[in-house]
Amino acid sequence: MTSGPSPYPHPAGDPRWSNSWPGLYPLRPLTVGEILGSGLKVAAAGASLLLPIGIAVGVLSRWVQLGVAAWVGDLTTYARFGAGSGLSMPTTTDAAGRVVPEIPPLWTYVPLLALSVVAGVGALILNGVAGSVAAEAGLRRPAIGAVKARLAGRWGALGVVALAAFGITLVGFVLLVIPGIIAQVTLMFAVMAVTVEGLSGGDALRRSADLTRGRRWPLFWKTILISLIVGAIGIVPTLLVGGLLDPTASLTNLWIGGTLEGAISGAVSIWSAGVVAMLYVDTRFRAEGLDDQLRGWASRGPLEK
Repeated sequence: MTSGPSPYPHPAGDPRWSNSWPGLYPLRPLTVGEILGSGLKVAAAGASLLLPIGIAVGVLSRWVQLGVAAWVGDLTTYARFGAGSGLSMPTTTDAAGRVVPEIPPLWTYVPLLALSVVAGVGALILNGVAGSVAAEAGLRRPAIGAVKARLAGRWGALGVVALAAFGITLVGFVLLVIPGIIAQVTLMFAVMAVTVEGLSGGDALRRSADLTRGRRWPLFWKTILISLIVGAIGIVPTLLVGGLLDPTASLTNLWIGGTLEGAISGAVSIWSAGVVAMLYVDTRFRAEGLDDQLRGWASRGPLEK
């Protein structure tokens, strides 16, 4: 998404071609509802690439969680406390005969940290890939081959930037929470700077900081709203799996249930990634007039490949 010849070739005579909505989303600043809807379209259009990544991240994060739990403690105890999810709290009887919640052992928080690292870095990588799909979707339905070509040679830089952005955010949360929130919003577009704009390392982090400057509160509230909506939808099948496979019944149930929950959450996460990608697109529309540039490309008619 830079100036010059358009990176979005399209077939001549395509009836969907217009200067206002030639691709999967309108070329103008978007409402929250349009961001949600366009994010779903981006996820669907790039599902053959996004879905395997999302599921792999979801399953791997759960395996790491349970593996670390087995290493630092024991899985039977971990399962009693809802596998660290906070959805289950065992009770015990105190000396006065009162039923009180049982306090989880401190070690049960270590697997949660491991889960957060893998899931957090993986989610940023998925966001970056979704950003590449969204970039190809501005003027036409994206071709996965073009998306893969855009990502060629960028995977290493994407991983490094995702790890750096997550690490900075995690340190912020450990300090006083508020710095973590600020860092999360400030760096949320760094992975798109890698996959869409071809930047790396510190340049990608600075690009995200520049792009979000003066817009962080609106982005924060949009992110919260979108997370609540996507999370509410995604938690339903996860709870169903937990109800069907009681993790306290056996370690087999714990591993199978964890794997299924990871796969489901990973599948749902591609919508979340598409929405974050559309937040990036919308921010560039508002901050840089990218929508005007794309409409200009669209008005020229068929473009050369």
